[in-house]
Amino acid sequence: MDVNLKFNKPELNVSIDRAKANALGVSVDDIAQTLQLAFSGQRFGYFIMQGKQYQVIGQVDRENRDVPYDLSKLYVKTNSGGLVQLDNLIEIKEISSPPQLYHFNRYQSATISAGLAPGYTIGDGINEMKHIGDSLLDESFSTDLTGPSRDFAESSSNVWFAFVLAIILIYLVLAAQFESFVDPFIIMITVPLAICGALISLWYFNQTLNIFSQIGIIMLIVLCYKKWNSNC
Repeated sequence: MDVNLKFNKPELNVSIDRAKANALGVSVDDIAQTLQLAFSGQRFGYFIMQGKQYQVIGQVDRENRDVPYDLSKLYVKTNSGGLVQLDNLIEIKEISSPPQLYHFNRYQSATISAGLAPGYTIGDGINEMKHIGDSLLDESFSTDLTGPSRDFAESSSNVWFAFVLAIILIYLVLAAQFESFVDPFIIMITVPLAICGALISLWYFNQTLNIFSQIGIIMLIVLCYKKWNSNC
């Protein structure tokens, strides 16, 4: 099993105590600018020395920016000209974020892909994933299928629709042939027996109820109708 949404990008979340900063005369812009000048490595310009051009980069020394605690050791100037250590104004939290956000149908999404264990079908996997999603996800999440799973779900619904439609059409044809709406029921009682025989055969030969076997069951109903028609 694999998930493309991986929280493996470490980040530092800096929260500013706005009430305390306002009381000490420090603006949020001043705090943001102090952090940017100390750690962003912003280039301010160039200078030439001994015939070589060098960049002017605003950044504290390496030994003062290696650990998260170095953020709180900086000082910011207040409106009155004094200095306040950032440790009194900010709160630092270490979090993990995904390096990339994926989208599906214009929503932020995570794709879960897995292989089937021996003896299980795609239908079993879809049902199990749906059960897990219903038990773990709240109403703010939605799930959808893609790839072979989506094709299987769409084809299965179409096959069952064709199965029901085939039974209805056969009943109407038999009703027109016998000029009765009761007699076809007697003949069509054998349809469940034929389906049971097909399911027993699948179980005996250790086969699954997939798209091909579903099409075979529909063909079995048609063959039964032809058998009845020839006997009549």
